[in-house]
Amino acid sequence: MRAEFYVSGYASADEESIHRYLFDTEKRTIRETASVTGIESPSYMAVHPNGGNNSIAVYSVNNDGTLNAPVFSPSGGDGPRDISLIGDHSTGEYVISANQNSGDVVIYRLEDDNSLTDTGIHVMAGSPTCVVPAVL
Repeated sequence: MRAEFYVSGYASADEESIHRYLFDTEKRTIRETASVTGIESPSYMAVHPNGGNNSIAVYSVNNDGTLNAPVFSPSGGDGPRDISLIGDHSTGEYVISANQNSGDVVIYRLEDDNSLTDTGIHVMAGSPTCVVPAVL
């Protein structure tokens, strides 16, 4: 079996900060297959089913596993600590951002070009640090 996963780490914008790995459980090997620069110190990631400061970087994964350049959108608050995709599980229609310092949760529509459109739905939530979607 082969498993794929992504790792983010603190780095400057000109350094690789997101890495894609493949793990082969039979051979017990792991190898990096792609990485991306241009994102300063990403903290949390959510991977779409199909593939900066106070901002959300959305990037897509090509069929060959390489990563496209990110599209940056403001988080709608201060201190984004977690994001999550919700909606149709095959398309990932919405992105939720939990902004810890400003204490709010913001919902965006994920557009076809990877940009985010603010839906106008904001809710105060104390000091949110995690967003986990539930299937209803």
